[in-house]
Amino acid sequence: MDINPQILKGKFFVYRAYDILDEINLDFIETELSNENAPEKFKLRRKTGQALRILSTPLSLSFGKIDLEIGGKIFNVDITAKAWSFGALSFNFQFDIAGIKWIELNNLAISIESDYQIDKLAKEYLSDFCSRFSKARHNLEHWDTFEDYIIFYLEKIEGIEVLAKNILTLPQWSSLVILEQKYQISSRIETLLLNNIFQYSESDLALIDWNSAMVIEPDGDMDVVDIIEFALVQLLEVRYYDDLLDQKLNKLYDGIKKGEGGALRNKFRKLSREAGQYYLEIAEIVETIENSIKVVGDFYLATIFRASTERFRIHDWLKNIEKKLEHLADISKYLQGETHQKVSHFLEIIIIVLITFELLPLLPKLYYFVSQMMK
Repeated sequence: MDINPQILKGKFFVYRAYDILDEINLDFIETELSNENAPEKFKLRRKTGQALRILSTPLSLSFGKIDLEIGGKIFNVDITAKAWSFGALSFNFQFDIAGIKWIELNNLAISIESDYQIDKLAKEYLSDFCSRFSKARHNLEHWDTFEDYIIFYLEKIEGIEVLAKNILTLPQWSSLVILEQKYQISSRIETLLLNNIFQYSESDLALIDWNSAMVIEPDGDMDVVDIIEFALVQLLEVRYYDDLLDQKLNKLYDGIKKGEGGALRNKFRKLSREAGQYYLEIAEIVETIENSIKVVGDFYLATIFRASTERFRIHDWLKNIEKKLEHLADISKYLQGETHQKVSHFLEIIIIVLITFELLPLLPKLYYFVSQMMK
């Protein structure tokens, strides 16, 4: 077999995923685009594989094509995006790599992934989307952090039409997946990568790593790609809510420090309500994200989804969120206790004052009685 075969049919999918906060009203966007002569870049495509059941199907948008010069080559890049109801927007920059030799792929992938033009374009399209559909968003801000990912989607490779695993005999396959250009990958790392390979048939293959994936699909099926993209968006969301919890907890800590003392202007009651509200809101949203996809009747896709979430360490992020939610609940209980204690102290003072007022008329008689006793 040729050690430097040609890619007969394939693409690079380069992702940039952003959280634009709260929820996105997909029905509003769809209605807007259906009732107006929308710009060419806002074409509608709403489709989900039969094996996938998403709680609220994402709305796919086409932003058209643009010529980009990367690594000395000019690519006609197809730009699409998915708007997710739980507040995420994921861009997909699609590079056609048909006709490129295998050994060129690594340098090209590194050039594409690190090219500033992609980040610049993604931010421009993000700003355009947020301005265009500001009424569809429950919050007009967005989180600065984003997720990036790349999928090498190969449909037809010279000499690898039957056995997809033959790709592992080609040079630099591990460097391509890890996006490593400088060092020779060790056999130990390659063994770890091999543990993340999944196959439905001998002719297809999915190798999933934390920052990229290699997918061989001779039939051109996109379900595996969609599953990985959804897992990436889940990672973005859990990272966002982990960061949001940090902000809320820090705000509560500052509020507790400033609220010490002052029984009459007790701030603990307000802080307690805020802590309880944060807990309920974030717990509900995280549960919605966790339950937002179901893989029906396809064990292979379920395996791909589980492997993607494990590789992205989503469960570790969820554990962090769970611990912080528990901490938030503990703070709420503490603040409620402080509130009750301050109220109790205040009531005790009132009772003492009332008793004192009741006793004031008796003081002259008490004085006369004591003076007579001392004679």
